[in-house]
Amino acid sequence: MRIALFVLAAFALAIAAPAFAGPFSDVPAGHWAYKAIEKSVEAGILQGYDGSFHGNKTLNRYQMAVVVARMLDRIETMGPGKISKKDIENLEALTIEFADELALLNVKVSTLEDGFAELKKDVDGLKKDFAGGGAKAGISGLFQARWIMTD
Repeated sequence: MRIALFVLAAFALAIAAPAFAGPFSDVPAGHWAYKAIEKSVEAGILQGYDGSFHGNKTLNRYQMAVVVARMLDRIETMGPGKISKKDIENLEALTIEFADELALLNVKVSTLEDGFAELKKDVDGLKKDFAGGGAKAGISGLFQARWIMTD
């Protein structure tokens, strides 16, 4: 499911990206993604922040959901026959091209989620231990001291 959404978003970005570039001060006209950004802005799929595109920022799941929703809205309003065979072929090619990377990302995300769940369990246990004052601090081990006499 995540892979399909990512591919759909990548396709939308490829179709709609060029319109974004013109109004953004941080996307030079010669940038390799200029036309894609511009096209996605014109299509209403992408928007900037305070007049900038911020192309180096990470896209989070909330932002991705917005992009996908905008793409789906656009497809629905296009009506039948408005999506070309070439668009579908491009989407299929993107799916194949990014399949390995998307699968690897899914594995990494799952691993991080599992690690986070384990850490949360540990923190919850510590909170429980310290909440009722049941844990006591103490000093243990060997202690040495030196006494120096001065006149």
